[in-house]
Amino acid sequence: METRSLSLRVVPGEDPDRPMASVHVDGVPLTEVWRLHLRCFDPDELFGDPVLLPADPPRRVAVLVCSCGEPGCEVVAPLVEREGPYVAWRGARRYCGVFEGPTADASEIAEAEPQDGVQQYDPPDLRFDAAAYEAEVRRAAADRSWETPRRATARLLRERLREEPVPGHTVLWVGPHQYVREGFRVSLLDAGGYQLVIDVLTPERPPREWAAAAEAVVRAGPGTWYVTYRGTAPLFG
Repeated sequence: METRSLSLRVVPGEDPDRPMASVHVDGVPLTEVWRLHLRCFDPDELFGDPVLLPADPPRRVAVLVCSCGEPGCEVVAPLVEREGPYVAWRGARRYCGVFEGPTADASEIAEAEPQDGVQQYDPPDLRFDAAAYEAEVRRAAADRSWETPRRATARLLRERLREEPVPGHTVLWVGPHQYVREGFRVSLLDAGGYQLVIDVLTPERPPREWAAAAEAVVRAGPGTWYVTYRGTAPLFG
């Protein structure tokens, strides 16, 4: 099998705060290499936690997602595995209703195998030099040059809330508010497994100061939160 080169890039989206990751093989977008009308995930999802690194045991990683951006709609996930001096992407498959991000629970993937939600694709397997591949994945994970101040603030706020969780709640995601410049949305899972999304509004300032001010709003407690969404059933299980 021919050895290919991997490059990971960030390309602008319609919103400056929401760019997209882009995976290139020998300088060509993966969507063109595999001839699929899909897109990549948000850079934080695909690059931030380097899920593209091979794991033991090997796992499937969704490298492309439906053009709508919803993983439950459709992803294409090859098996990423280390093979001596190489990293290989093998047996790329289409999954519907299985992934919620670039990775999924191995048992859920296995259960989906016989179902209609999985389809064997024909895109070729890909093989990369392991040293160059892993260096590129780690470079992309460390690169934050694409972050706007709002994205940097959202990341810092998420990190703070994960390091010291709000009692009875687990943070799912944090992102810039779509409509309010000085706002962020924080998605939490409560002790009963119900999701809630709260709006956090605080005047703009440098990212670290902004994240600290936003954190104070969240830590003021549920009685003070402006809840814009509350789930009607447990999110998981």
